[in-house]
Amino acid sequence: MKKFFAKLPLFFLITIFLLAVSSSSFSDTVTLKDGKKFKGLVVDEFSDRIVLSTKDGEKTFLKEEVKGVYFDDEIKAVMQTARNQFKRGQYVEAYYTYKRALELDPTSKEALERFTYLETFLNKKLKHDFKKSIIKNKIIHENAEGVILADEIKERLGVNFSFDGEHVRIEEILDNCTKDNKELLRPGDTIVSIWSEQTAYMDVDDIAEILSIPGEIKMRIERGLNPKLRDKKGVLSEFLYNYENSIGAVLKIEKEGLTVGEVEKNGPFYSAGINTGDFICRINGEDTRYMPFKTVLGILKSNQGKYIETIIRRDIVLWCKDKGI
Repeated sequence: MKKFFAKLPLFFLITIFLLAVSSSSFSDTVTLKDGKKFKGLVVDEFSDRIVLSTKDGEKTFLKEEVKGVYFDDEIKAVMQTARNQFKRGQYVEAYYTYKRALELDPTSKEALERFTYLETFLNKKLKHDFKKSIIKNKIIHENAEGVILADEIKERLGVNFSFDGEHVRIEEILDNCTKDNKELLRPGDTIVSIWSEQTAYMDVDDIAEILSIPGEIKMRIERGLNPKLRDKKGVLSEFLYNYENSIGAVLKIEKEGLTVGEVEKNGPFYSAGINTGDFICRINGEDTRYMPFKTVLGILKSNQGKYIETIIRRDIVLWCKDKGI
Protein backbone atom coordinates (compact mmCIF):
# COMPACT_ATOMS: atom_id res chain seq x y z
CA MET A 1 0.00 0.00 0.00
CA LYS A 2 2.81 2.42 0.86
CA LYS A 3 4.43 1.70 -2.52
CA PHE A 4 1.11 2.44 -4.22
CA PHE A 5 0.80 5.90 -2.63
CA ALA A 6 4.49 6.60 -3.25
CA LYS A 7 3.88 6.27 -6.99
CA LEU A 8 1.02 8.78 -7.02
CA PRO A 9 1.79 12.38 -8.06
CA LEU A 10 2.10 14.81 -5.16
CA PHE A 11 -0.67 17.11 -6.43
CA PHE A 12 -3.04 14.11 -6.63
CA LEU A 13 -2.35 13.19 -3.01
CA ILE A 14 -2.94 16.79 -1.95
CA THR A 15 -6.25 16.79 -3.83
CA ILE A 16 -7.38 13.59 -2.06
CA PHE A 17 -6.41 15.09 1.29
CA LEU A 18 -8.30 18.34 0.64
CA LEU A 19 -11.40 16.47 -0.48
CA ALA A 20 -11.29 14.32 2.63
CA VAL A 21 -10.92 17.33 4.87
CA SER A 22 -13.67 19.32 3.13
CA SER A 23 -16.07 16.37 3.32
CA SER A 24 -15.51 15.87 7.03
CA SER A 25 -15.27 19.52 8.13
CA PHE A 26 -17.93 22.20 8.27
CA SER A 27 -20.69 19.56 8.08
CA ASP A 28 -23.95 20.35 9.88
CA THR A 29 -26.47 17.69 10.85
CA VAL A 30 -30.23 18.21 10.99
CA THR A 31 -31.94 15.50 13.04
CA LEU A 32 -35.68 15.07 12.62
CA LYS A 33 -38.09 13.86 15.28
CA ASP A 34 -38.62 10.64 13.32
CA GLY A 35 -34.91 9.83 13.67
CA LYS A 36 -33.81 10.72 10.14
CA LYS A 37 -30.55 12.69 9.81
CA PHE A 38 -29.38 14.94 6.99
CA LYS A 39 -25.84 16.33 6.57
CA GLY A 40 -24.83 19.51 4.77
CA LEU A 41 -24.48 23.23 5.50
CA VAL A 42 -27.19 25.33 7.15
CA VAL A 43 -27.52 28.27 4.74
CA ASP A 44 -30.64 29.92 6.19
CA GLU A 45 -32.71 29.70 9.35
CA PHE A 46 -36.10 31.34 9.75
CA SER A 47 -38.60 31.39 12.58
CA ASP A 48 -40.43 28.37 11.15
CA ARG A 49 -37.92 26.50 8.97
CA ILE A 50 -34.29 25.61 8.28
CA VAL A 51 -32.64 25.46 4.84
CA LEU A 52 -29.83 22.90 4.49
CA SER A 53 -27.54 22.76 1.45
CA THR A 54 -26.66 19.11 0.72
CA LYS A 55 -24.85 17.26 -2.03
CA ASP A 56 -28.30 16.56 -3.52
CA GLY A 57 -29.36 20.21 -3.44
CA GLU A 58 -31.11 22.43 -0.88
CA LYS A 59 -33.57 20.86 1.53
CA THR A 60 -36.07 22.77 3.70
CA PHE A 61 -37.25 21.44 7.08
CA LEU A 62 -40.07 22.85 9.18
CA LYS A 63 -38.88 23.46 12.73
CA GLU A 64 -41.84 21.53 14.09
CA GLU A 65 -40.30 18.44 12.43
CA VAL A 66 -36.75 19.12 13.68
CA LYS A 67 -35.39 17.56 16.87
CA GLY A 68 -32.06 19.38 16.75
CA VAL A 69 -29.32 20.95 14.62
CA TYR A 70 -25.69 20.06 15.32
CA PHE A 71 -22.64 21.95 14.05
CA ASP A 72 -19.22 20.33 13.65
CA ASP A 73 -17.49 23.70 13.46
CA GLU A 74 -17.18 25.55 16.83
CA ILE A 75 -17.41 29.12 15.50
CA LYS A 76 -20.53 28.28 13.53
CA ALA A 77 -22.13 26.67 16.59
CA VAL A 78 -21.32 29.73 18.73
CA MET A 79 -22.71 32.09 16.06
CA GLN A 80 -25.94 30.10 15.80
CA THR A 81 -26.35 30.15 19.58
CA ALA A 82 -25.87 33.93 19.55
CA ARG A 83 -28.45 34.38 16.76
CA ASN A 84 -31.00 32.30 18.65
CA GLN A 85 -30.40 34.27 21.85
CA PHE A 86 -30.80 37.52 19.91
CA LYS A 87 -34.08 36.35 18.37
CA ARG A 88 -35.43 35.28 21.78
CA GLY A 89 -34.61 38.69 23.24
CA GLN A 90 -31.82 37.36 25.47
CA TYR A 91 -29.61 40.35 24.71
CA VAL A 92 -27.19 40.09 27.61
CA GLU A 93 -26.53 36.41 26.82
CA ALA A 94 -26.22 37.21 23.11
CA TYR A 95 -23.76 40.02 23.88
CA TYR A 96 -21.36 37.65 25.65
CA THR A 97 -21.86 34.90 23.06
CA TYR A 98 -20.95 37.27 20.22
CA LYS A 99 -17.95 38.35 22.28
CA ARG A 100 -16.92 34.68 22.42
CA ALA A 101 -17.44 34.41 18.63
CA LEU A 102 -15.08 37.36 18.09
CA GLU A 103 -12.45 35.68 20.24
CA LEU A 104 -12.69 32.61 18.00
CA ASP A 105 -12.85 34.60 14.75
CA PRO A 106 -11.88 38.31 15.02
CA THR A 107 -12.61 38.72 11.27
CA SER A 108 -16.32 37.84 11.55
CA LYS A 109 -18.24 40.86 10.21
CA GLU A 110 -21.59 39.63 11.52
CA ALA A 111 -20.25 38.98 15.05
CA LEU A 112 -18.58 42.41 15.18
CA GLU A 113 -21.70 44.24 13.96
CA ARG A 114 -24.02 42.39 16.35
CA PHE A 115 -21.60 42.81 19.28
CA THR A 116 -21.31 46.56 18.60
CA TYR A 117 -25.06 46.92 18.21
CA LEU A 118 -25.82 45.04 21.44
CA GLU A 119 -23.22 47.06 23.33
CA THR A 120 -24.93 50.29 22.20
CA PHE A 121 -28.39 48.89 22.83
CA LEU A 122 -27.65 47.66 26.35
CA ASN A 123 -25.98 50.94 27.30
CA LYS A 124 -29.00 52.92 26.07
CA LYS A 125 -31.35 50.46 27.77
CA LEU A 126 -29.69 50.98 31.13
CA LYS A 127 -29.39 54.73 30.69
CA HIS A 128 -32.95 55.37 29.54
CA ASP A 129 -34.64 52.38 31.20
CA PHE A 130 -35.63 51.29 27.72
CA LYS A 131 -37.97 48.34 28.33
CA LYS A 132 -39.17 47.43 24.86
CA SER A 133 -37.92 44.08 23.54
CA ILE A 134 -36.85 43.47 19.93
CA ILE A 135 -38.55 41.17 17.44
CA LYS A 136 -41.74 40.06 19.20
CA ASN A 137 -44.28 37.82 17.52
CA LYS A 138 -46.36 40.22 15.43
CA ILE A 139 -47.55 42.29 18.42
CA ILE A 140 -48.47 45.95 17.83
CA HIS A 141 -47.02 48.04 20.63
CA GLU A 142 -48.21 51.43 21.78
CA ASN A 143 -46.27 54.13 23.57
CA ALA A 144 -47.49 56.16 26.57
CA GLU A 145 -49.53 58.46 24.31
CA GLY A 146 -51.20 55.53 22.55
CA VAL A 147 -49.38 56.03 19.24
CA ILE A 148 -48.55 52.85 17.33
CA LEU A 149 -44.78 52.33 17.26
CA ALA A 150 -44.67 52.11 13.45
CA ASP A 151 -46.25 55.58 13.26
CA GLU A 152 -43.71 56.91 15.75
CA ILE A 153 -40.82 55.51 13.68
CA LYS A 154 -42.38 57.09 10.57
CA GLU A 155 -42.16 60.45 12.28
CA ARG A 156 -38.59 59.95 13.49
CA LEU A 157 -37.09 58.29 10.40
CA GLY A 158 -39.23 60.09 7.81
CA VAL A 159 -40.14 56.89 5.97
CA ASN A 160 -43.45 55.12 5.37
CA PHE A 161 -43.22 51.30 5.19
CA SER A 162 -45.41 48.65 3.57
CA PHE A 163 -45.45 44.84 3.84
CA ASP A 164 -45.95 42.63 0.77
CA GLY A 165 -46.40 39.37 2.69
CA GLU A 166 -42.71 38.51 2.56
CA HIS A 167 -40.68 41.71 2.88
CA VAL A 168 -41.04 45.22 4.22
CA ARG A 169 -40.52 47.86 1.54
CA ILE A 170 -40.01 51.61 1.51
CA GLU A 171 -43.43 52.90 0.49
CA GLU A 172 -42.78 56.64 0.68
CA ILE A 173 -40.00 59.08 1.60
CA LEU A 174 -41.59 61.82 3.73
CA ASP A 175 -40.70 65.50 3.96
CA ASN A 176 -39.30 65.07 7.48
CA CYS A 177 -36.72 62.53 6.25
CA THR A 178 -33.20 63.91 6.69
CA LYS A 179 -31.21 64.91 3.61
CA ASP A 180 -28.64 62.15 4.23
CA ASN A 181 -31.32 59.45 4.55
CA LYS A 182 -33.10 60.71 1.42
CA GLU A 183 -29.90 60.19 -0.56
CA LEU A 184 -29.70 56.57 0.61
CA LEU A 185 -33.32 55.45 0.20
CA ARG A 186 -35.84 55.20 -2.63
CA PRO A 187 -39.50 54.18 -2.71
CA GLY A 188 -39.65 50.51 -3.64
CA ASP A 189 -36.45 49.53 -1.79
CA THR A 190 -36.76 46.21 0.01
CA ILE A 191 -35.29 45.85 3.51
CA VAL A 192 -33.23 42.65 3.43
CA SER A 193 -31.55 42.84 6.85
CA ILE A 194 -30.90 45.18 9.78
CA TRP A 195 -27.70 44.73 11.81
CA SER A 196 -27.18 41.44 9.90
CA GLU A 197 -30.61 40.19 11.07
CA GLN A 198 -32.54 38.76 8.10
CA THR A 199 -35.92 40.51 7.87
CA ALA A 200 -37.82 38.14 5.57
CA TYR A 201 -41.40 37.58 6.84
CA MET A 202 -41.10 40.35 9.44
CA ASP A 203 -43.95 42.83 9.14
CA VAL A 204 -43.91 46.62 9.56
CA ASP A 205 -44.27 46.45 13.34
CA ASP A 206 -41.38 43.98 13.67
CA ILE A 207 -39.16 46.33 11.66
CA ALA A 208 -40.35 49.33 13.68
CA GLU A 209 -39.45 47.45 16.87
CA ILE A 210 -35.87 46.96 15.68
CA LEU A 211 -35.65 50.61 14.64
CA SER A 212 -37.05 51.85 17.95
CA ILE A 213 -33.59 52.65 19.35
CA PRO A 214 -32.44 56.06 18.10
CA GLY A 215 -29.05 56.43 16.46
CA GLU A 216 -27.11 54.62 13.76
CA ILE A 217 -28.85 51.85 11.82
CA LYS A 218 -26.89 49.47 9.58
CA MET A 219 -29.23 48.12 6.93
CA ARG A 220 -29.03 46.07 3.73
CA ILE A 221 -31.52 46.97 1.01
CA GLU A 222 -32.46 45.46 -2.35
CA ARG A 223 -33.24 47.77 -5.27
CA GLY A 224 -34.31 47.31 -8.87
CA LEU A 225 -32.43 49.37 -11.51
CA ASN A 226 -32.44 49.38 -15.32
CA PRO A 227 -29.14 50.41 -16.93
CA LYS A 228 -29.01 50.70 -20.72
CA LEU A 229 -25.89 48.97 -22.00
CA ARG A 230 -23.66 50.48 -24.69
CA ASP A 231 -23.84 48.93 -28.12
CA LYS A 232 -20.53 48.58 -29.94
CA LYS A 233 -21.19 48.70 -33.66
CA GLY A 234 -19.02 47.20 -36.36
CA VAL A 235 -18.12 43.92 -38.03
CA LEU A 236 -15.55 43.01 -35.39
CA SER A 237 -17.79 43.77 -32.39
CA GLU A 238 -18.64 40.08 -32.06
CA PHE A 239 -14.96 39.24 -31.56
CA LEU A 240 -13.78 42.37 -29.72
CA TYR A 241 -16.62 42.58 -27.17
CA ASN A 242 -15.55 44.26 -23.92
CA TYR A 243 -18.09 43.94 -21.13
CA GLU A 244 -16.40 46.70 -19.05
CA ASN A 245 -17.01 49.21 -21.83
CA SER A 246 -20.56 47.92 -22.33
CA ILE A 247 -21.62 48.47 -18.70
CA GLY A 248 -19.08 51.14 -17.70
CA ALA A 249 -17.87 49.15 -14.70
CA VAL A 250 -15.78 46.21 -13.53
CA LEU A 251 -17.40 43.08 -12.11
CA LYS A 252 -15.81 40.54 -9.78
CA ILE A 253 -16.85 37.39 -7.95
CA GLU A 254 -16.52 37.69 -4.17
CA LYS A 255 -17.65 35.56 -1.23
CA GLU A 256 -21.06 37.22 -1.10
CA GLY A 257 -21.61 37.04 -4.85
CA LEU A 258 -21.30 39.09 -8.04
CA THR A 259 -19.88 42.45 -6.93
CA VAL A 260 -19.49 45.79 -8.71
CA GLY A 261 -15.92 47.09 -8.68
CA GLU A 262 -14.78 50.40 -10.14
CA VAL A 263 -17.60 52.33 -11.85
CA GLU A 264 -16.99 54.73 -14.75
CA LYS A 265 -18.48 58.17 -14.15
CA ASN A 266 -21.42 58.81 -16.50
CA GLY A 267 -21.28 55.22 -17.75
CA PRO A 268 -24.40 52.99 -18.02
CA PHE A 269 -24.13 51.57 -14.48
CA TYR A 270 -23.32 54.99 -12.96
CA SER A 271 -26.22 56.67 -14.75
CA ALA A 272 -28.63 53.96 -13.54
CA GLY A 273 -27.49 54.43 -9.93
CA ILE A 274 -25.30 51.33 -9.51
CA ASN A 275 -22.35 51.98 -7.19
CA THR A 276 -19.01 50.41 -6.37
CA GLY A 277 -19.55 47.70 -3.75
CA ASP A 278 -23.11 46.84 -4.79
CA PHE A 279 -23.97 43.15 -5.09
CA ILE A 280 -25.84 42.17 -8.26
CA CYS A 281 -28.47 39.60 -7.25
CA ARG A 282 -30.39 39.13 -10.48
CA ILE A 283 -30.06 40.10 -14.13
CA ASN A 284 -33.17 39.95 -16.33
CA GLY A 285 -34.84 37.75 -13.71
CA GLU A 286 -31.96 35.27 -13.39
CA ASP A 287 -30.33 34.72 -10.00
CA THR A 288 -26.57 35.35 -10.13
CA ARG A 289 -25.66 33.75 -6.77
CA TYR A 290 -24.26 30.55 -8.30
CA MET A 291 -24.07 31.76 -11.90
CA PRO A 292 -20.69 31.22 -13.64
CA PHE A 293 -19.01 34.48 -14.62
CA LYS A 294 -18.99 33.32 -18.25
CA THR A 295 -22.80 33.13 -18.16
CA VAL A 296 -23.00 36.67 -16.74
CA LEU A 297 -20.85 37.94 -19.62
CA GLY A 298 -23.05 36.09 -22.09
CA ILE A 299 -26.16 37.86 -20.79
CA LEU A 300 -24.45 41.26 -20.97
CA LYS A 301 -23.13 40.60 -24.48
CA SER A 302 -26.53 39.50 -25.82
CA ASN A 303 -28.16 42.66 -24.43
CA GLN A 304 -25.87 45.32 -25.92
CA GLY A 305 -27.81 48.51 -26.56
CA LYS A 306 -30.73 47.29 -24.43
CA TYR A 307 -32.04 47.98 -20.94
CA ILE A 308 -31.40 45.16 -18.49
CA GLU A 309 -33.41 44.55 -15.33
CA THR A 310 -30.86 44.54 -12.51
CA ILE A 311 -31.54 43.83 -8.84
CA ILE A 312 -28.77 45.05 -6.54
CA ARG A 313 -28.14 44.71 -2.82
CA ARG A 314 -26.47 47.53 -0.95
CA ASP A 315 -25.30 48.15 2.62
CA ILE A 316 -26.31 51.55 3.98
CA VAL A 317 -26.15 53.38 7.31
CA LEU A 318 -29.19 55.46 8.33
CA TRP A 319 -29.75 57.74 11.30
CA CYS A 320 -32.96 57.57 13.33
CA LYS A 321 -33.75 60.68 15.39
CA ASP A 322 -34.40 60.39 19.10
CA LYS A 323 -37.95 60.85 20.31
CA GLY A 324 -38.84 64.49 20.72
CA ILE A 325 -36.12 65.80 18.39
